[in-house]
Amino acid sequence: MPRECCSAASVAQSVVNTENPFDLFQGGNETLASGLVKSRLPIYCFNWPSNVGGADTKFVHLLLLLHREYDITVVPNTREQFEQVKWRRWLARLGVKVALLEDLPQRLSGWGLSLCNGKFWGEGLGIEAHRRGLRIIWSSEMMWHHAGEIAAARLGLMDKVLYVSEVQRAALEAGYVGSSRREEAPFEEMKSEPAKERGGDGSSPLRSWTSQPHLGTSRPHPVPWQDPAAIYRCSDSPHVGCYGSGLKWHITGNYVAPSEFPWRDRTRNRRFEEFVIGRLSRPDPAKFPKDFPESYQRLKLKNPRYRVMAWSEEMARQYAVGDDVRSLTSDPKQRKSQSLLTSAATAESRFLGKWDLLPKETETQLDFLQALDLFVYDVREDFTESWGRAVVEAMLTGAVPLVTGHPRHHLQHLVPQGVGEFLCSTKAEWREHAQRLQKDAALRQKMSKAAREFAVHELCDAAKHRVVWREVFEG
Repeated sequence: MPRECCSAASVAQSVVNTENPFDLFQGGNETLASGLVKSRLPIYCFNWPSNVGGADTKFVHLLLLLHREYDITVVPNTREQFEQVKWRRWLARLGVKVALLEDLPQRLSGWGLSLCNGKFWGEGLGIEAHRRGLRIIWSSEMMWHHAGEIAAARLGLMDKVLYVSEVQRAALEAGYVGSSRREEAPFEEMKSEPAKERGGDGSSPLRSWTSQPHLGTSRPHPVPWQDPAAIYRCSDSPHVGCYGSGLKWHITGNYVAPSEFPWRDRTRNRRFEEFVIGRLSRPDPAKFPKDFPESYQRLKLKNPRYRVMAWSEEMARQYAVGDDVRSLTSDPKQRKSQSLLTSAATAESRFLGKWDLLPKETETQLDFLQALDLFVYDVREDFTESWGRAVVEAMLTGAVPLVTGHPRHHLQHLVPQGVGEFLCSTKAEWREHAQRLQKDAALRQKMSKAAREFAVHELCDAAKHRVVWREVFEG
């Protein structure tokens, strides 16, 4: 959970002990010094904060960025989320309300925002939010479309769609550009969508939506141009545009709060002179190169320790970790006090040397990243990284990033140029850069500080990010 909370601490315990905390926060107004009342725009966020997963951690930092700007209500998917005390307290300290959709009024105004929430379209939450009067902003956050989202765009349920980068926009835009003239799209057209985009079994909550009255909330999008498949610039910003169907798009990037990932000086209190390299990502084989862990071991570093979080049983099977190692990955409590040590004597294992394969949340993200000298990040050949949040988090802590330089990724825009080398394209480059950084402590320190400075000023400037989000909500 984020270490820093910003406001409304006095209501934290009362929110936890209240059946419906929505009742505690009626209104979203702010009293100005002049005595006038400024009304804050209501934003209903259909997400839940977490320390695991890019979209959930992004949501945490988005709340840190915007909680004073807007009247925010978090709408969790389930009552189980709603009853999570630690996050309820944290949200309360920010002055953010929490309510289940069933407890909210039938008529709402403002924006409904959802980031990578598979249930938003797949289980009809977005449909109900639209029916109650919310304008809808959707962000996939991934390089693929979620269940129901293309159908939702065709039916005019979305008002805006967000991208994190031009790389992601290039991958997803065709699905949105193909949206029809909104209210004219019959459900039969949607049945041709891939099962992955419809919910797997061909069923969809959108079917019932098309045949029911909308209580006056159906708002056909204006079609100001003749070609609904066209793409138009409708702002001075190069990161904003419109599709001919009326759907507007924004490129918002990602905000990471620098205060949550303080820089650590790696020149002090070094542990047995080990050189520590590692990576932080979800436990998905697509996020790892096919030749992992050899991709780490062939760097041929002196006295290395390799660290990975998050790890899983599936990952252990995928990469043929020996039984002696796999047994330690199944119990997070056990992992907190043990390291995974493998050697050539482990017949089944490809993991040679000192490895820490950590299940999710074994350590905090901060503790894990501050323990690394280098953040070494490559992915499978058929995977594209749309942004690279963990890379920026590592840079903020001072871990020097060595990342793939393939142009299909957005990663090339995240690392500072001109101070040493950060991007790697060949096996020789990975090895040469890693060995050079291990040998040259002064260069490593210089690059560590440069990584932090670049991340703070170029990637994580709160004022710049607020301008982007004002354009999303108010533009």
